[in-house]
Order: sequence, then structure tokens, then C-alpha cells
Amino acid sequence: MIDVRTDNRGLRRVRAPWQDGTHLVNQIAQLLQQGSELHRVGRFGEAERCYRRVLELDIRNADAWNLLGMIAERAGRFDAAVDCIRHAIELQPNNPSYLNNLGTIFEGEVHYDNAIACFREAIRIRPNYATAYCNLGEVYKAKGDVHQAIDCYREALAFDPYFFACRSNLLMVLNYNPEITPAMIFEEHCRWGTLKRLVSPPPITGHRNRRDPDRRLRIGYVSPDLRKHAVARFFEPVLRHHDRSQFSVHLYAEIPGMDAVSERFKSLAQGWQQTVMLSTDQAAQQVMNDEIDILVDLAGHTRHNRLDIFVRRPAPVQVTYLGYSNTSGIDTIDYRVSDATLDPPEERLPMTEQVLRIDGSFACFEPPDNSPPVSPLPMRSRGYITFGSHHPTIKLNDHVLKLWRRVLEAIPTARLLFFRNQFRDDVAREFRERLATLGYPLDRVDIRCPTDKEDSYLKLFDEIDVVFDTFPFNSHTMTCEALWMGVPLVTLYGDRPTSRLSTSVLRQLQLPELTADTLDGYVAACRQIASNVDRLAELRRTMRERMRERLCDGATFTRQLEALYRQMWRRWCGGGGGGR
Repeated sequence: MIDVRTDNRGLRRVRAPWQDGTHLVNQIAQLLQQGSELHRVGRFGEAERCYRRVLELDIRNADAWNLLGMIAERAGRFDAAVDCIRHAIELQPNNPSYLNNLGTIFEGEVHYDNAIACFREAIRIRPNYATAYCNLGEVYKAKGDVHQAIDCYREALAFDPYFFACRSNLLMVLNYNPEITPAMIFEEHCRWGTLKRLVSPPPITGHRNRRDPDRRLRIGYVSPDLRKHAVARFFEPVLRHHDRSQFSVHLYAEIPGMDAVSERFKSLAQGWQQTVMLSTDQAAQQVMNDEIDILVDLAGHTRHNRLDIFVRRPAPVQVTYLGYSNTSGIDTIDYRVSDATLDPPEERLPMTEQVLRIDGSFACFEPPDNSPPVSPLPMRSRGYITFGSHHPTIKLNDHVLKLWRRVLEAIPTARLLFFRNQFRDDVAREFRERLATLGYPLDRVDIRCPTDKEDSYLKLFDEIDVVFDTFPFNSHTMTCEALWMGVPLVTLYGDRPTSRLSTSVLRQLQLPELTADTLDGYVAACRQIASNVDRLAELRRTMRERMRERLCDGATFTRQLEALYRQMWRRWCGGGGGGR
């Protein structure tokens, strides 16, 4: 979801009956301003003290209650957050910003119906409230309703065409829609880039970086995910194995606070800058001050991206990689790092960047350090195969679910286990009703909600023999996690990079029999693997070693990535590619 917008323009001027009004109003305004600034940079404890001081001066200050609720939400105190913001709403029932903030808290806690009610009430009060429409789209996305999500984003953009975070949300969700072609998705990406250029200063030109093709390079990585996040599983091996004699690594983290992963990343880099409080121009100037030669985006159009920095072109060579398997739509990003499976050389899908390919798979996997040991094959003791789905509901479109139903029909004894932390209460009930409507044998279906703890989620693979993959947006991190737990995955090779992510992994592991090219082929591949218990047991027993050799070799992978960076740089030094 995008950043919550709290509109503090026109702060209430409170006059306490026991004090001089003007002095108190100014004191409260200063405390709220100070607290908000501390809040934005992640100094939550200090911000909370400011808000509580305001309430000591005026217990009925709705802004302080609202902001205190947002602090409680960041600290994981859900009940306290809801109570605080509800108190603010009681004081100002027609303030749509408070309702919007309460909706974001409910959405984060998977109370989707409550979130929808909050956003719709905010929209009733302010019919052109683009932020609430966008957040409503995020809830429908979380519920797996692609079409409703798209409608909400488009409604928001009708009111605010330059709401670029919402436009990125729209681009992201279009990747999940099997009814939208790659050409249509490309057109929408280009629209983002065109509109962004209209409201941005001209790109920076005349970069003064020394054009020496063989010198030590300064590489900058920009990401909101330099923390505990799926992207970190693939970026940490690169960061750890960069050749420091050839590359100086600088990280630009769009994060409000640090966690253990952030601290580790910071210690491995030669430069570290948190960009949350930096404007586009400030961040671009920081990149230029750091004399970055190659600037790499790791987020694409995922949440909290900083593609605005790349529009300014603060580095002579700019790249998008890893976090988003599609084009950026931005003509100031020169290259997209991929591989020959995601982007076959003979098939030229429309992209605004030039595709450069790594041999093998485009990413290197860092296994979870708390992963439990691989269990024995459950099929041996149970006598039937259990398929599994660990995918978010946004990936479980009807085309996917109908194909999986065909597999269950083809293997009458098979069972299917859905597990995801979204499957709570109403979400699980609605999903079960949807499966019934699609003709699923519900007596052979189990729906679970694991805790947010990683080991709890990974432990469920002990009960699964084979994982189903989704389309048109495959899993990738979860594909690697399933394989690491010894569980093979059957995937459908599609017509765009997002529908080839799992195939990229499986080809690197030399497991071609787990990829199908057609729906019938998918059913056949599932039947074949289900009929070969010995093969399943062998894969389960040997998968981790196979992954260590072929997908977890950070040193070898990073040398390949560095070779691509050097290729880009030499091209720029020779007057081709990149900024001028």
C-alpha cells in the first residue's frame, strides 16, 4: 500500500479556557509540527512524546489523537491505534483523513471489510478524495479482486492524474490480470513515464564522471526494500560479494527506520543514505555528490519506489533490476537486467530499456537462516498427494483456480492445501465460497492461516508434496522457498516476464519437466510427478544441495552482474548508451 496521507493544512487552533489562547495555539502547533517531522524520519518515540504533550495541553485535540494512533500502528499496537483514531473521529466526525488512516490500519491487519467501510465513508464525505480511492484499490487488491482494484485506481487518477504512487499501484496490479496483454501493459507504463516527465525538470546532462572504461566504479542502489523483505533474499548475496577493488557500493534506502537487515546492509556498503525525507532534487543531488557512475533501481513500480530520482538522471548510466519484472516506462533508465528465460533474445517484447542478460537465472537466492530441516515426503505415509498454494489472493484468479480444479479432477485422491496469512475469518470464508462456485471438491481442500513468523510458514511445507504455481504472475521468492524446503513446483510458461519467473529458476536447477507450455501440459505434468513417488522423494532429499550449487552461489553470480555493469560503463565511455 502507498504512504498514508494525513492532511495537516489548517491545523485546528485550540483555545484552552484556563490559558491565554494565542500562546497555547502556537505551542500546540509547534509540538504537532515537531512531532510530524520526527514521525516522518522514523523517530517514533520522540514523536509520540510530542503528541502526548499536546494532549496534556488539550485533551480534545483530534490531530494529536490521530497521529498518536499512527504511531501505535507502527509499533504493532493495533487495538491502541484503532482506539486513538476512533477518538479523533469522535471529535471530528467529518474529517475524511482520519477515516482514511483508520482504513489503512484495518487493511494492514487484514480486517478488509472494516477498511472498505472506512474508505467509502471518507469518500462519501469528500467525493474527490483520490487517496482514499487508491487505498480502497489496495484493499481490493489484497482481497484478490483485480477488477475492483483497477476501477478504484482509475477513479483516483480521474481526480488526480499526477498521483504517481497510485499510477504505480495500477501498473503493478495490471501485471496480475490475465485479460490484459503485454502491449496494453507497456502502453500504461509509457503513460507513467510521459506524465512524470511533464511535471519534472529536464533530465540532468553533461555528467562529469571520468570516462575511464577500466577504473573503479561507484554503484548506487535505490530501494524501499533494504530491510527484512523478499528482495533482500536476492540482493544480499550481491552486496556481500561485490568486488570492492572494482566497485564502491552506495545504498539509497527509502525506509523510515532501521531493522537488523538494514543495519547489516549499511555495514556492507561504502555509502548509506536514507531518502525518505529527501525531495527528488535533494536525492538526485546526493547521488551526484556521491559521484555515482551507475545507478540501479531495485523496485520498479512496487510500493514506495523512488523512480522520480531516475527521471532526473543524476547518474550517467541508469538501470532497473530485480524487484519488478517489467519495463519502467522511463526513457532515462537505460538498461533492464534480465535473463534469456524471462526475455528470450529472439522475442522482443516492448520495453523502454535495453535488456542485458545474465547467463542462467537473473537472481541469486539467499536461503532463510531459520529454515527448518526438510521433512520426509508426506505422500509416502499418507498414500495420496497433497498439492499446495502459498500465493497471495491477488494471484489466485479464476483462470488459475479452474486449472488447479482440473488437476484435482485428474487425480481423484489428491488434496489441496491453501496457506497464507491473509486467510483469516471473512477472507477465508469468502474464498471457500468462491471455490465452491468454481466447482471445487471442498472435502479435499484445506485453507490455513499461518502466523507471520517465517518458520511457521516454512513448516507447512512439511505437509505438501508439490506446489502449484500461478499465472500470469508467477511466484519467485516463494518458488525458491518451496524448493529450499524440498518441495517441487509445477509452473506454466507464459507470454511475459512475470509469467516466466519460476521457469527461470527451474531451468537453472535443470528441472524442465516441471514447466508446461499449455494448460493441458500443466495437468499432464502434475499427473506425471504425482505418479512417481520415488522421483518426488529423491527431489525432496536432494533439492537443497541442487540449489546451493546452482542458485545460491553469490560469488559467481555477482561476477556476472559486475561484468554487465562494466559492459554498460564501457559503452558510455565510448559515447554510446546512458546520459550524455
